[in-house]
Amino acid sequence: MKNLYEVLEITPQASKEEIKKAYFKLADKYSVDRYEVEATKIREAYETLINDKTREQYDSISSLSNSINDNYNKALVLLEQGDLKSAIKTLESILKEDSNLIFIKSILGQCYIKNNNSGKAIKLFEELVQADQNNAAFEGYLGDAYFLRGWQKKAVTAYTRAVELDQDNVSLWLSLSDANVLAGNYEESKVILEKALSIERDYRANSIIHLRFMTLELSLGNDIEADFHLNKLIELSKTDDEAKNNLAWDLSNVSTYFLNLGVGSIAGKLNTAALSILPNDEKLSKEKADIDKFNQNFDLFQELMNDKNIKQEIEILIGLKVLPDSMLDAGETTKEDMASLNEYQILLNYEDFKSSIKHLKDKYSELYALKADFFEKASNSSEKKSLLEQYEKDLAKYTSFLDDLVDNEVQAADEEVAVALDEIVEEAKTEEREVLFRNYDEKNEPSTPYVREEPRIGRNEPCICGSGKKYKKCCGK
Repeated sequence: MKNLYEVLEITPQASKEEIKKAYFKLADKYSVDRYEVEATKIREAYETLINDKTREQYDSISSLSNSINDNYNKALVLLEQGDLKSAIKTLESILKEDSNLIFIKSILGQCYIKNNNSGKAIKLFEELVQADQNNAAFEGYLGDAYFLRGWQKKAVTAYTRAVELDQDNVSLWLSLSDANVLAGNYEESKVILEKALSIERDYRANSIIHLRFMTLELSLGNDIEADFHLNKLIELSKTDDEAKNNLAWDLSNVSTYFLNLGVGSIAGKLNTAALSILPNDEKLSKEKADIDKFNQNFDLFQELMNDKNIKQEIEILIGLKVLPDSMLDAGETTKEDMASLNEYQILLNYEDFKSSIKHLKDKYSELYALKADFFEKASNSSEKKSLLEQYEKDLAKYTSFLDDLVDNEVQAADEEVAVALDEIVEEAKTEEREVLFRNYDEKNEPSTPYVREEPRIGRNEPCICGSGKKYKKCCGK
């Protein structure tokens, strides 16, 4: 397992300037959108080693007690394996032995964030910020915790302090911009990105900022401003082949983002730009075909979705043909599996779907053509029988998918029941209070009211453990 110096590809004797240079180089090579795990490790290594206090503690970790050293290495292995809960328990046990290890506290706080324990993360990083007010990383992670909690104004304040302490950390500028966007401060977000670009850095770092700027301008409908940043990106990518590959991938990623929002025109524009950089790339060519199909059929498909004469199973079948893979959250189930399940339902109950299929053919002939082969076979009795036999042979492999559907329905029903029960309990308590007050009035005697030792926690309120989740989803399970 690599230590932090090895992550940044530097020696333990590296100066702050060398640490920054290594960070810039690797942050571009491993962009967070494309290499989330690697990018996170690079950021964590940089933020630990760039600060004198955390670097000193990191360098001295091996000289601490055997139990601390062993548990630290155990936590690293658990994190590598993705076992966050066990890693958190191990790190917490280290702090029980020595509560002054701010380096360990920082790792624990980051684990809380990754595990969606925003309440605990906020508490921990607020303590760390108070203890070391010149640590940009602590301010940044406090901003991450606020961001996770949905407290955008507090996140903006924390990120602002963070960039003031470390203007070289590109991820902090992007986080500050994102927090302002979610808080509705679009113009302020653009001012922040302008400031970030004004700082002299390696061209690779600036390309990340131009990409975010372009995405923001496109989202706001500012095509001319977006084109400015797109042209800057293309210009910066001419430096080497790696930069070209990275830009093509980034444009593809943003194209998919807009396609998932249903904005096919922007998706097509970005895909065209990516193809101009890598004209023979198979992935980009397939994306182009998906986008073209989407743009050609989506308006008509939206009309179909609102047509009460089209049954749901048919709507799903057409949607699977019109919508690209990125818009369909099917988990481990493929589009083919989903199509087969709906086709099986239509074949089993063909008479119920007959009029809906005819309506599809008459009113939406272009969409009908996408599944014409299946619909023609379904209307032929011998072909239909043959298809049914084949689907029944394959039915076993859909068992897990069907189980997931049932589980989701049960979970939704459970939540509805839970809400209903809460309402019933509240009504019962109201009636109980009314009876108590009636009894008191009749007797005209004072009574000592019952006082709860702990406040009542509603099922939809934040859990008292500090996880940031609703009580019913956490300790209330």
